[in-house]
Amino acid sequence: KMYMFDNNIFALFLLSILLIVVIVKKDIYDYSRKLFYRMIIINMILLVVEVFAWAFDGITTTEAVITNYVFNILLILFEPIMASMWLSYVDYKINGSIERLKKRMFYLHASVFSGILLIINIFTPVAFTIDDNNVYHRGSLLWLSLVFVFGLVLYTIVLAIQNRKTISDRMIFFIAAFALLPVLVSFIQLFVYGLILTWAVVALGVVFAYYLLEIAGNSVDYLTGLSSRRKIEEIITGCIENKEVFTVIMID
Repeated sequence: KMYMFDNNIFALFLLSILLIVVIVKKDIYDYSRKLFYRMIIINMILLVVEVFAWAFDGITTTEAVITNYVFNILLILFEPIMASMWLSYVDYKINGSIERLKKRMFYLHASVFSGILLIINIFTPVAFTIDDNNVYHRGSLLWLSLVFVFGLVLYTIVLAIQNRKTISDRMIFFIAAFALLPVLVSFIQLFVYGLILTWAVVALGVVFAYYLLEIAGNSVDYLTGLSSRRKIEEIITGCIENKEVFTVIMID
């Protein structure tokens, strides 16, 4: 089965490098840095969890059955959290408000629903079942959790279009691509047994998000070598959020 996990292993390696780069460079100054850290870490967790959720499928030892059950629970729990973090990140990049995210519970409603579904699953297998051969089967209501996740991801496009006057067309295009590509791959994965691509594709999206939204989107002024106005605004916002004392000097 190891060949099935090549994409996940490569994506995990890629995200590990990205996490080190983001930590070392410290070129994201406002609250989006924390959101970006969370996205990387949750994506890495999902890549590992997805491997273990598949690796023990069909192995009938007691340890394999327990492992299969535990990691499928974790997969169902963490999938909506990743969608919530991406939506929170996009919301913050557009509106720049932590209070707005808090009022919306960081869009964790789908995670709450998945948690309730898994509690019900203890008594009635509505989320998933593991048969006598230790083979995973989707439950009758798991599709509701997936609809919630897809809804959160697709809402980022709605949010971007609603704010099209304040963000660039490139940012709107990237948000739409980041949302639609994993959804498309997920649908394909639903019908092609053994295909594991979704979270590897999301990992590539996170890497491009770092470049397009954090690096290229906040570029340096090439004439003076100083940070652009947008980057300065991000730095000042970060200082205010962290309650740091700072001074602004303007020279004309």
